[in-house]
Amino acid sequence: MKKILLFTLVGMSFLSCQKDDCQKADFIGTWKGTENCDGTKTEGVIITITDEGSNDKVLINGSTFVDESAEVDGCDLDGSLLVLGIGIEIKGSLEGTTLNLSRTNSFLGLNSGCEFTLTKQ
Repeated sequence: MKKILLFTLVGMSFLSCQKDDCQKADFIGTWKGTENCDGTKTEGVIITITDEGSNDKVLINGSTFVDESAEVDGCDLDGSLLVLGIGIEIKGSLEGTTLNLSRTNSFLGLNSGCEFTLTKQ
C-alpha cells in the first residue's frame, strides 16, 4: 500500500511541473533586440508593448509598429489589419524572456516584412 501511495505522489509531482501558460502581463513592457527587414539587420531596436484596455489585446509601438493591435493567446501574439487592399499581419511568440515577433505587409500579392528577436528590459 505504501508503494502505491509513493508512486501516486511521485506521479502527481511530475504532473504539477508542467510549463505555465503565458499571461497578457508577460508581454507588456519594453523590449530590446534585433530587427531583420528583408535582409537588412538592425541592432538596438526598442519595441514597447502596452495594455490596450480590452480583454486580451495589446498595443505595439516602435520601429515599424505604430499603435498596432494584437491579441494575446497563451504565449502567442496575433494581429491583422486590412485597409484599402493593404494588409498587415503580426505574429509573435514568447519563449522564456525572448519575444520573437514578425510584421508582414502585403499589397497586390507582394509581401515585405520584418522579423524581431527581443529581450524584455
